[in-house]
Amino acid sequence: MKEIIREIRINDVEDFNKLLDSVINQSEYLLFNPGEHQISIQNQTLFLEEMITTSNSTIIVAELNDTLIGYVTIQGGKTNRNRHAAKIAMGLLPTFRNKGIGYKLLQETEAWAVRRQLHRLELTVVTENEPAYRLYEKFGFKVEGKKEQTLYFNDKYYDEFMMAKLL
Repeated sequence: MKEIIREIRINDVEDFNKLLDSVINQSEYLLFNPGEHQISIQNQTLFLEEMITTSNSTIIVAELNDTLIGYVTIQGGKTNRNRHAAKIAMGLLPTFRNKGIGYKLLQETEAWAVRRQLHRLELTVVTENEPAYRLYEKFGFKVEGKKEQTLYFNDKYYDEFMMAKLL
């Protein structure tokens, strides 16, 4: 069956919370350690409501057989001077990586951003996360700099690339 790429809905809150927990517990290069992301359904609902009702923010999800399998959060700037820019973060369940779904999520993210008259998308990626880095580069993101030793896990410090794409 084909995946559906769409904007999140408020009634996705429980499935989205489960997806976040699964992605965090199965992904090496995200901000949280496994089990560290603890957010109540009530707080997640408030977060989703804010994302859905803010004109330059949302969440794009990938759904397969009525199950959420991936997401991109888009968080737009909050002042007049940076409302044109948005920070994005992506998560995809490991079994669905390298199948083109991440690329489709980015396509819908960009299309949504253009419709909302955003001009810039930006993200960070751990320098050792080569599959994610290659995906972002393939999609037109460019490295703007490197943040040194921003994350610490597995008894090691990790650097992050700052990447952006102008629309």
